[in-house]
Amino acid sequence: MEKAQKLLSLAETLTDPDDPSTIEGTLKIGAIASAHINPIPEALPRFASEFPKMRQSVVPGTSLELLDKVDSRQLDLAIIIKPNFELPAPLQWTMLQADPFVMVAPRTWNVESPHLALRTLPFVRYSRISFGGRAVDNYLNTHQIRPNDFVELDDISTILSLVADECGIAIVPRMAIYASQFRATTVIE
Repeated sequence: MEKAQKLLSLAETLTDPDDPSTIEGTLKIGAIASAHINPIPEALPRFASEFPKMRQSVVPGTSLELLDKVDSRQLDLAIIIKPNFELPAPLQWTMLQADPFVMVAPRTWNVESPHLALRTLPFVRYSRISFGGRAVDNYLNTHQIRPNDFVELDDISTILSLVADECGIAIVPRMAIYASQFRATTVIE
């Protein structure tokens, strides 16, 4: 609920209405895949009740694509992973949630040394196209780890499924929306 409230507050700053029920138009929202699970389903009905004459349009994409669309005014706002660079003016960042990155391994694999595992076991890589995947890549480079890539993709749910199916290990953000899938793996913090 708190994330939905923050989204509503952001939307209100776009219009700053005296009477929200009189505002007409379309709010164009960009959202990465995980945002389609949460907070989009919470926020849209609340926004519709507060701004009954406004339409809502949700556009999927990667963080970088959506950031570019906000910067070029094709979108009003975007729910993305925070980039590792300063946003161009006049864009501003509002944190909706912070998820720590964790290593996940199949339940049946005994991982005693995370760095050794990352160097020797198959690695299901979070795509470097995404800001989250770039954060993982920066971590690996900082620790001079060259993993044995099994596959690279930009869908956390699929990554967790592949890990649970013993295809490899991964580093992903520990997001509450994937709690049931995390339970099918061993989480190494």
